[in-house]
Amino acid sequence: MTSPMTPQLRGPDDLAEYIPYELGYQPENSIVLAGIATDGRMQGIIRVSLPDFSEVEHAATAALAAITEVYAGHRVKLSDLVIAIYRDTDANADRPTVVDALAPIAKFLIEAAKEASIEVLEAMFVVDGMWSSYDCTKPACCPPEGRPVRGMDNPGPVGTAMIVAGRTVASSRSVLEAKIRPAADADTESFNAALSAAAANPLPERARYDLLRACLAGAASGDSPSDEQAAQLLIALEDGEFRDLAMTYCEAAERPAASHLWQGLAARTGARRRYLAAIPLTLLSWNCWLDKSTTMAVVALREAQAVRPGYRLAQLLDKLFITEGNLAGTLDELRRVRAEYELEQMVDGPGQANS
Repeated sequence: MTSPMTPQLRGPDDLAEYIPYELGYQPENSIVLAGIATDGRMQGIIRVSLPDFSEVEHAATAALAAITEVYAGHRVKLSDLVIAIYRDTDANADRPTVVDALAPIAKFLIEAAKEASIEVLEAMFVVDGMWSSYDCTKPACCPPEGRPVRGMDNPGPVGTAMIVAGRTVASSRSVLEAKIRPAADADTESFNAALSAAAANPLPERARYDLLRACLAGAASGDSPSDEQAAQLLIALEDGEFRDLAMTYCEAAERPAASHLWQGLAARTGARRRYLAAIPLTLLSWNCWLDKSTTMAVVALREAQAVRPGYRLAQLLDKLFITEGNLAGTLDELRRVRAEYELEQMVDGPGQANS
């Protein structure tokens, strides 16, 4: 995944502070690989869950393959690698003992990178918010208790630059995942009945368009659609042409309302109809990506693929995100789609009254 901005990183202290901003959340029990291209830019970062040591080889191979794919998509060579291994323990854990247990994982990753002709610039451990380098044995530099990772409450130059740029760090990945999980009351009989009714009597084309605009207008004010409206919209989105139209609501001024609507629709789908969440989750992912909320974009896209394996639009966006394909061309095409649709429907253009 490409970083929208990479501040100057002067050493491992800056790197430890920067990684959570790049991911969008605080990593927990994770292996993080950050790549640097031959031109010196950090263009990709990959996180995988910290495995049992018996599975390190598989996890390391998968992570290296994933970050290599990112660079292949950019048509640049992955030259250098940064490794950060995160471990969260209970308060009574002995840090040096924990680091010693993690050291073989770092060693394996370093050797795997070397076999792939990739130099490892830095390998570090972050245990309970304290970092230390793999190959540093100097107490003055890396004391046994580690050095604290600077956070949003005490930022250094790197954190300050990221905060000024509007970047934030969630406390964990699970906080982001919770935003797209089904709501506690998602699987109600009344909403499932509304979905069945909407599927049995789908709205005509013009009514679907009017409903979309009304729901977007409501979302701009923080309102949510009724059960009947949400059900009709979820069923309407199953039509490819209408879904493509919905995807066009991605201009900067439209994204907050559209994202609110897509997130809300996904949360309304319970276990019995969870597959219907794939399309709003994919649309949410698209808007988040354009807003540089890259982690939320990936979280939403992964959930879309989980609830509907093989969903083609999610697969296409996944590839687009990895390679950073022709985003400008995609936006131009979406604008054309909406213009043609609105001309066909003979309605007002975006941002104008439609009375």
